[in-house]
Amino acid sequence: MPEVWIFREGKLTVWVLGSNGYEQRARSDKLPDLDLDLLASFVRLDERQTKLVKEFRAALRGR
Repeated sequence: MPEVWIFREGKLTVWVLGSNGYEQRARSDKLPDLDLDLLASFVRLDERQTKLVKEFRAALRGR
């Protein structure tokens, strides 16, 4: 099933293609254990990606 993620206004939403078109889901079918709110909190256009990835990894290790 194709899955689309949309980042808008600081929030990630997941849409999965079903028999009646795309439906919004609370979690990803492809990465069901991924905390989308946590990931979205590390999306910042004004900071270096390398720094943000390191911070995200540290946050995951701390869980």
